[in-house]
Amino acid sequence: MNRFKFNELTIGQSHTFQNVILEEHVSAFSKVSGDFNPLHMDASYARSRGYKDRVVFGMLVASLLSQLVGMYLPGENALLHEVQTSFLKPVFIGDILSVHGKITELHENFRQLELQVNIVNQDGVKVVRAKIKAGCHV
Repeated sequence: MNRFKFNELTIGQSHTFQNVILEEHVSAFSKVSGDFNPLHMDASYARSRGYKDRVVFGMLVASLLSQLVGMYLPGENALLHEVQTSFLKPVFIGDILSVHGKITELHENFRQLELQVNIVNQDGVKVVRAKIKAGCHV
């Protein structure tokens, strides 16, 4: 876990990490969220709707944005303020996602940073685009 202080952050600073989406992530997320939509839970149903397999919950993929801010940029000293997310393409179990966030703005008066984030799958396809505002309280 990173522990950046606000004065250690710079515009253009970035971090990238990877995460593999596993069956157990989808199962756990359905239990936590209470969402058991068959598009996410039933492969036959998902295929009947034109998808190659079960579609991973968008909000499960978006939870990687929390990991980016809370663990890496800035890390321990962060608090999410706002997340604007666009889900561009479906994600499937087994996908390897690369999460890349870059600081685009720093607001010293509010000790707030803005990040532009892209999540790309193993084929280089952008699946999520996001803009994040987060506070850095130290």
